[in-house]
Amino acid sequence: MIESSKTPLQEDASISFVKKAFEAIRETIKDYWNKDAIREGEATTPENETSIVIYGDMAEDGSFLLTGDAGVQALTEAADYADLMGISLSSVKFHQIPHHGGRHNVSPSVLNRIVGSIQPSGTTPNKSAFVSVAKNSDHPKKMVVNAYMRRGVKVFEARTSSKRHHTGTPERDDYSTATALEFSEYVESWD
Repeated sequence: MIESSKTPLQEDASISFVKKAFEAIRETIKDYWNKDAIREGEATTPENETSIVIYGDMAEDGSFLLTGDAGVQALTEAADYADLMGISLSSVKFHQIPHHGGRHNVSPSVLNRIVGSIQPSGTTPNKSAFVSVAKNSDHPKKMVVNAYMRRGVKVFEARTSSKRHHTGTPERDDYSTATALEFSEYVESWD
């Protein structure tokens, strides 16, 4: 069989698969509940920093924060303005995760301000967040999802279908209950 004109392709495909598997392992790091894998000092594009951040308060139905593609700078400015207006962003119950869950758009200190501090492992989530991503995208980054979860947020992904968040309104026949993402033990490496 090794002399077959088809075998070298099979052998190359096997070697390629093994190489890709080792690269995937090398490109991940262990993540722990009590320490964020996202980091301070990362920057996104100037275009992302011009995203409008919208806060809304629906009275008894809770508040929401829509962030578009905002990065750390825009989110910091939004948090500063909210503080000036007497609004506690950390009490917001519904968040849109910025830039499809990109790791250059959030930092531990910004999430502490707009979402809240890290909660003890096993704490029941009291907030929710949605992240919109393209079908074949490598977003959301697992480290970003984990960072929100650490802060008491259930994270839902809108990848292949529409999602609807409702409070105090009837269920809709054409929608089903979404399943929250789970905490990832291994996340993307920065290197």
